[in-house]
Amino acid sequence: MGTGVGSLNKQTTASTTLPAAKLHVLQLEPIKEKIGDRWPRMSLLVHSLFEKALRHAQGPQDHFMKVGELSYVVTFHGSTPEEAAIACAAIAREVCEHLFGEGVETASVRSVVGEVTPDQLGENCEAVAEFLEQTGHENVVTKSTIEMTPDQAHIAVDAKTPGHAVIEAHEFIGQLGRKLCFFPLWDLKKHTSSALILCPVALTGKNGCEPHSIHGSVAAPHGPDGILAKLELRLLRAAGEYAQRVHASHKVCAVGTGVSYDTLSSFSGRVRYITTLKEIHTSPVCPLLLKIEDIPQGVHLGRLGEIMNMATVPNVRFLLEFTDRIPDFDFRMGAAGIGAVLPDDCAAWQAESVLKSMPNRLLGQHAFGFLRGLHSAPLTRLAAHYDLRFGLGAALDGQHRYTGLEAVPDFPLSA
Repeated sequence: MGTGVGSLNKQTTASTTLPAAKLHVLQLEPIKEKIGDRWPRMSLLVHSLFEKALRHAQGPQDHFMKVGELSYVVTFHGSTPEEAAIACAAIAREVCEHLFGEGVETASVRSVVGEVTPDQLGENCEAVAEFLEQTGHENVVTKSTIEMTPDQAHIAVDAKTPGHAVIEAHEFIGQLGRKLCFFPLWDLKKHTSSALILCPVALTGKNGCEPHSIHGSVAAPHGPDGILAKLELRLLRAAGEYAQRVHASHKVCAVGTGVSYDTLSSFSGRVRYITTLKEIHTSPVCPLLLKIEDIPQGVHLGRLGEIMNMATVPNVRFLLEFTDRIPDFDFRMGAAGIGAVLPDDCAAWQAESVLKSMPNRLLGQHAFGFLRGLHSAPLTRLAAHYDLRFGLGAALDGQHRYTGLEAVPDFPLSA
C-alpha cells in the first residue's frame, strides 16, 4: 500500500493545484459474475496488480491510498489533468490484460480526474473522492478500448519536427563513428510494418545498412558507467520521444530500441535504465518495444523473467533476442516477441537450423517469432518458407529506413 495522501509534501503552496484521480478499481457486477465464488481470493490479486501498476506510473512525490473496498485516491505531481487521465487509462489497461487476457470484454475500470489543492489533500480521502466526483472528468476504460479524445492526448513533442532526444542520440553516436536508423519490423506474411526499431548501423562495410545490436556495433568500454550504457539511455529516450511524435501525428506505430542483457543483469545498470524508462510516457496505441539483446546461451530463464518483471512499465512490450538459437522454455516468459539474430555471414543451413527449431520452442509462449539479420534475398525467402512471422534486416527494407529527423511516415508501411 502506498503512503497516505495526507503525508504529501506540504512545502507546495496552498494556491498550487495538482491533478488527482479517484481510480475505481473495478465495476464489481460484471467481475463477480465471471469470477463467482473465487472473488474473495481474487480480490487480493486485483488490488496487488493495481498497486504495482500505480507505483510504476507515479512519480517520486506521488502517493495513493485505498478508499473503501474498490477505490483509490491517486495523485500525479507535474502532470496535467489530461495526462493524469491517460495514466489512469494505462493502469486500467495493464491490469485488465493481466487479469483477463484476450477473452473478456466486459471488465471495466472507471476513473474521475480533477485538480485539488494541497490543503484538500490534508483532509480525509473520502472528502477528496467526493470533491473529485463533483468536479472531475469521468473516464470509463474497458479491456479492449481506451476512451481518449484528441484533447486528452499527451503531446510532448511537435508532430512536424524532430525532438531533442532524437537529435542528441544522433550527435552522440556520430562521435563514435556510427549512425542511427529506425528500421521496420516487417510482417513477412502481410508484407507490411507498423513497428520501427531504433538501431545503430555501420557507416561502411559489407552490411553497412544492416541493423546491429548496441553492444555488438560499438567498440567501447562496457559496464554501467561506460559509453555503451550511456548510448542505450540516449536511444531509449529517442525511441520514447519518437513514439510520442507518431502519436501526436495521429498515426499508429510501435517504436522500439534495444538494451543488452548485461546492462539489465547489472544492479546499477538496471536501476539507471529502469529509472529512465519510467520517465518516458507513451500511448497504448503507440507502445514502446524494449528489445533485450545479446541474451547468452545457457542464461537462467527464471532470472531473465525476474528482470522483465522489474522493468514492467505501462505501454512497454518486451522482445527477447537470443544470440543464437532460441532455448527451450519451461514457463511462459510474458514477452510480446521472441527471436534470434543471424550472424553477418550466415549460411543457409545455419538459418534453416534456427528456423526449424522456432515453432516448437515458441509453443505456449503466446509470442510472435522474429529474426534479425535477414540481409540477403535467399535468407528472406527461407524465412518466408518456414512461416516466420516477423523479420528485421537490410534485404527487407528497400527505402524504408528512417533517421527520425524527417516527417513521420504513414503506417502501415508497405514492402
